[in-house]
Amino acid sequence: MTPIGESRRLTTQDSAFVYFEKDTAPLNIGTVVIFEGQIPYERLVEHLNSRMPLVPRYRQRPVPAPFGLAHPTWEPDPEFNIHNHVRRVPLPPPGNEEQLAKLAGELFSGSLSRRKPLWEVYLIEGLSGDRSAIVAKVHHCLVDGVSGVELVMVTLDLSPDAPSTPVSDDQWSAKPIPERLTSLIDAALDRFGRLMQTLGDIQMGLLNPSKPLRRAQHVLLGIEHLGPLLARPAPRTPFNTRLSRDRSIAWTEMSFTEVRAIRSAPWAGR
Repeated sequence: MTPIGESRRLTTQDSAFVYFEKDTAPLNIGTVVIFEGQIPYERLVEHLNSRMPLVPRYRQRPVPAPFGLAHPTWEPDPEFNIHNHVRRVPLPPPGNEEQLAKLAGELFSGSLSRRKPLWEVYLIEGLSGDRSAIVAKVHHCLVDGVSGVELVMVTLDLSPDAPSTPVSDDQWSAKPIPERLTSLIDAALDRFGRLMQTLGDIQMGLLNPSKPLRRAQHVLLGIEHLGPLLARPAPRTPFNTRLSRDRSIAWTEMSFTEVRAIRSAPWAGR
C-alpha cells in the first residue's frame, strides 16, 4: 500500500489494480469474521468512526488525473459518511454458515463504487448460535496482504476489555476535490519529475554500466527459465474458463497448533 502521509499519488503497482479492474474481475480483498453474541449496529458504526483517523485512506478516494497524464491521487472525500460504508444485512433462518458463505460470495461479487472511499463493511445479523458476523471488502489499491493485517489490528481489539485509546481528528478536513486545472498542473509536475528521475537513472547507468548489465543478465536468465513453460499451454482445469460476476466462498476450521505445525514442517519453505 502507498505509505500513508508520504504521497498522495498512487504508485504504479496500486494504480494497476485500478486500471485492470473489470465487472467480471473486481479487484477487492475480502474477509469474513464470526463473533460470539450480537453486535449492535450503531455501536459498530461509532467504533469504526472513532478509528478513522488511524487509517486516513478510509476517508479518501482515488481521483483520476486529467487526460491520464499521471496516476490517480488520494483525495479526501468531501461527502464522506460512514453510514454509506457500514451496512447491516439480516440472515434468514436458520442462519447457518452455509448461508453466510453464500451471502459473502454475493457481497464480494460486485465492484466498489469509485465515487466514495473504496471499502465496505457488512454487519450480518441472525447467525445461528447467538452469533453475528462481519463481512469486509476493501479494494486492492488501498491495501495489500500485509497492510490488511495492520488494518484489522487498528479497527478491532484483541481483548473485550481493551482500553479505548483517544484518537485525535485534528488533521481531518473534508476539503473539496481539487479543480481540474490544479490536478492537471500537479500531474504535469509529477510527470516531469519522473522524467528527470529516469534521465538521472540513465546517466548513472552510463557512468556505471555494470549495473544495467547485471539487470539484463537477470532478465535473460528469467526468460531462459520461463521460456519452456510459456511454450506449453496450461493444462485444462475447472479454473481455466471464462470469468463471470459470480463468486463462491468456502472455509474450513483448524487450530493454531495445526497451522504452526504446517509452518514448521520441513517442506513448508520449499
